Formats: sequence, structure tokens, C-alpha cells
Amino acid sequence: MWGRFIFLLLLLAVCSVGPGFFLARKLPWSPPEKLCAALGLSLLVLYLSSFVIFALHLPQSAYFGVSALCLALLALSFRDLTGLFGHRRVRRQIAAFAFLFLWAIGLLSLVRHYSGGLWAGDWIEHYERTLFFLDHQPKDTVFIGAYLLPARPPLMNLVAAHFLAQVGRQYDLYQVVFLFLNLLIVFPCFLIAGAMAPRGGGRLTLVAGALAASPMLLQNVTWTWTKLAAGFYVILAIWLYLRGWRKQDPLRMTLAFVTLSAGLLVHYSVGPYALFLALHYLIVAFRTRTARWRELACISLFSVGLLATWLAWSTAVYGPRATFGSNTTVTDASKVSASANLVRAGTNLVNTIIPHPFRPEGRRSFEAWFTQRSSFGYLRDYTFLIYQVNLIFALGSVGGLLALYRLYLNYRSPSVASRRDRNFWSLFVLILSIVGIAAVSEKNEWGLAHICLQPLVLMGVVLVAATLPTLPPSLRVLALTGYVVDFALGILLHFNAENRIFQLVPGPGGDKMVLNTAGLSSQSAVNWGSKEIRGWVFWGDHFVGLATPIQASLVLVFALLLHRMVRQAMAGSGVPRSAAKAAAGGSHRGARAVDTRRPRRSARENPRRP
Repeated sequence: MWGRFIFLLLLLAVCSVGPGFFLARKLPWSPPEKLCAALGLSLLVLYLSSFVIFALHLPQSAYFGVSALCLALLALSFRDLTGLFGHRRVRRQIAAFAFLFLWAIGLLSLVRHYSGGLWAGDWIEHYERTLFFLDHQPKDTVFIGAYLLPARPPLMNLVAAHFLAQVGRQYDLYQVVFLFLNLLIVFPCFLIAGAMAPRGGGRLTLVAGALAASPMLLQNVTWTWTKLAAGFYVILAIWLYLRGWRKQDPLRMTLAFVTLSAGLLVHYSVGPYALFLALHYLIVAFRTRTARWRELACISLFSVGLLATWLAWSTAVYGPRATFGSNTTVTDASKVSASANLVRAGTNLVNTIIPHPFRPEGRRSFEAWFTQRSSFGYLRDYTFLIYQVNLIFALGSVGGLLALYRLYLNYRSPSVASRRDRNFWSLFVLILSIVGIAAVSEKNEWGLAHICLQPLVLMGVVLVAATLPTLPPSLRVLALTGYVVDFALGILLHFNAENRIFQLVPGPGGDKMVLNTAGLSSQSAVNWGSKEIRGWVFWGDHFVGLATPIQASLVLVFALLLHRMVRQAMAGSGVPRSAAKAAAGGSHRGARAVDTRRPRRSARENPRRP
């Protein structure tokens, strides 16, 4: 296992950077921007190459050839790569990613079954989809007994197939691949942290610490689905869009929409973000663009061309009805009237904003679904259905309230220079909060923040962390206390529950049944049975008997991290209220005015210079 794991890490490092950096290395961008562009482009290269191997029925040895090409491109870029790693911010960001990767691997080592709320099925479906591409299965294959291939976009499954073809198709290795790909979202988070912070560097320790204490991030990193990987492209697209808008840069603006197209190939939850940016571009930004018609033509051509790599093939193989109508959002919405869809969207909006303990029907439903013998399991599901699905508390126990406070300060900022950014962010948060919930076509009693709103949530987490030293001391203490609560109730408690095991016993007619020896919810038992009946080995199964030392190590590491966060957070002396514009990524001039201790750098060297 360890040999395969090390080989997998080397493949992930080479293939997720090599081809993309070769293409992006000469861009006149800052080194952190180049790193994000390299990651996004590399995943696209792996997607296209894997799709070609699948469509042409090439042998699996072709995947090794693609990896060799990635290594060759990395070698050809060695001089530029040395310059990239010579940049201090890039080194710090890579170090922060490495810490968060090891942190997430430690948590994954506790996972012996998936559970939490009523979540089920997706972790099976995406593995089956990956094997579909790996094994060239028949086109009428039905995943988890419900969905044909066009119901989900294929990018992440094809990229995962690239790695599994070379290291083995075991589920534990598949978990590591998805964890790595989902965790890449932290790189564009580091980018926007630099713009949000009122002084240089983005307070990377605070940002990494806040992400390490985020139940939303850690649960979705270790759960093998594709929403966070789609969020990587969303946050990167927003960064490129705003930079392209401010700097009149047609390349960044075009790549912003191409990036959104790539996100749509990962998960259709990117749709609301793509719609917002497209409308904002056409209504607000378009009239101020130089050579705007040429830019619009490039955006349309490259974005549609990228989407066509999947949609054209699917239409040719499955037909237009299956391609465009088999997604659950389309199928569920088409079953009821427009008025019923409107009522459903309003109900979901209320359920996503107001946590279940504060709604009578929410309390009744929770008791009906999640009464269980284990008091720890009961508490885990109780907090899980607050942290994962509620829009405010997905940012943390106090993070959501502090993010709203920051947005309020930004709205009240008197700076004329930040008015355009203030209006953008106000519209972005308001419209995406509504449309991101309304886009889900199923009625949900608990909330839907985990479907389309994960990028919005993580940007809020970064906003609070990056600007923490500018808060009044009492609010800083409150925020740091909230991180401790989130780690205890949203992370440690959750992964402790996922470490508990059940028992598989013979049932009537020779079928196997799950004996709920863990005392958790019935849905937890269903997920355990799905794993055991299939004979899949989880990453956590390799660490049987080590749960207590692993948890103790995690607590110790978090305590050390919290100590560093306290020192950095309490070192700030606060800034005037008007500086809240920096918290929304608006005025970079205000950010430089705060930090007078460092010499001015060139535009190429300083990624935060407008």
C-alpha cells in the first residue's frame, strides 16, 4: 500500500502541475496566479487525454504515456519552475497546501464508513463512473441503479481514471485521488486572501488554520464527490474576472469564462456562478471593454468549444434528450408546475437560512429520522445538519455572523474607489445565495448550502480569517473560540462517528444484513452495508486500532496551530472602518497604505498591485 501511495503522490504532483505550467509559464502574471493557472490547465489536459483514451479504446498503457509527457513538459519548464518556487508567497502557499493535505489524510485515516445526515449514494456513484471510463463499460450502464452517464459531467472521473490506471483501482487509492483534487480549491482561496487582507501576504497562517477548522471543507474533501473540485474553478474564475475587469485584460477575462466552462465539466452546480458572471459581463462590464466584440467572440468560441468536448460526444452517443434532460435538476423540475417549483424554492431558501433547531417542522423531522442509541451519533447528526447545509453556519459557529459584519462594513465604506467592487460583491452574495438554492430541484427539509454554495461559503471563511487582525479584540477572541468549537463539534466528533463499525450478518433468503452495533442512524448502517457487500477497503481500514493515537495527534496539532493563530490574530491593532473595502477585495491602494514597512515592488513581482 505504501509503495502505491508514494507513487500516487509523485504522479499527482507531476501531472497536476507539469502540462499546465508549461502552457502558463510565460504569462505576464504573478507567480501565485501562474500556479493556479497551471493546476487548472493540467486538469484540463488530463481530462482531454483520458477522454481520448476512452473514446478510442486505447490500451491502459496510454495513461503511462501521458504521465511521461507530463514529466517531460515539467523538465522542459525547469528553469521557469525554479523561478516559481523561488517566490516566497508560492512557497508558503505550497507549504500550507501540504499541511492541509496531511491534515485531511489524517482525518481520512479515521473514515471506515461514510455517514452524516441522509447523505448516501454519491460516493458509490462517482467510483462506478470512474471505473466506467477505466474499463470501457457498455454505454447503457446505470450507476447506483438510477443514473445514466450524461446525468453527471465527467471531468473529475476521467482525471481519476488517469491515476487509477497506473496505481491500481482500489477504493482506498481512489479516496486519496479525490481528496487531492478536491483540496486544490485552497489555492484560489489563497489568491483571494491576498486581496482581502489589509496587509500583504493574506495572513496565510490564519487562512490555513481557518480552513483546517472548517467542517464544510473537511467533510467535502474526504467525501468522494466533485463539488469542491468544481469550486476550484469557480473561485479562480471570479479572481480572473475581477482582475480582467479592472485591468482591461482580455486574456484574463476570456480565461475566466473558459475556467467556468471547465467547472461545469466537473459539476453542474457551477451553473449559477456562470450565469451571474455572464449577465454581469453583458450588462455592466461589456460597455467599458476595449475591443469588446473580439473579446466576446473569443469567450464564446473557447467556452463553447470546451463544453462541446463532452456535450457533443454525449449527444452523438446518448442523444440530446438524455444529454440535456437526464440531470436531476432538469428531471425533478419538469415533474411539477412552475408555481410548485417556486414554492419549493422558497421553502428551501427558508430551510437553508434558518437551522433546523429553530423550525418546529425541522425539530420534528430530525427526531423522526435521527433518533439513535448513540448519544455521540445523535449529536454528530444534529451538528452535521447545521454545519453542512445551513448557509450561515456553514462558515462556522461564529464565522457566518462575522462574515456578514465584514460585508456590512464594506457596504458602509465611503470610498468612491471601491464603489464598483462593493456593488459587485453585494450583488454576488445576494443573487448567488438565492439562485444557488433555487437551482436545486428537490425539496430538502434541512438545507442546501452544500450543493451550489460551497465556493461562496469558503470565500466567506477566507474573508473572516484574512481580516481577523483588523477586528476589535473581543471579536477576534470570539472568532478563535469559534474555531475551537468547529473543530470539536464539526470535525473531531464527525470523524469519530465515521470510525465506528457495524456488523454484517446473514439475513433471510441468503441476503446479508447490517447489525447496528455502532448505535448510529439507519442511514449510517446503509452506507456501511454498501461498502461491506461490495468488499471495498477504505483508507481508514488500514489503521484499525490506531484511532485513539490518530485523534490525539490531531488534537495536539490543532492546539499548536491554534497557538500560532492566536499570536498572529492578536498582534493586529485594528484598522479604521473604511478599510473594510479591502476585506471585499476592492481597494489595493488602501492595503498598501497600511503596510509601510516594506519597499515597493514591481508590478510583475507584486500580485496585489492593480
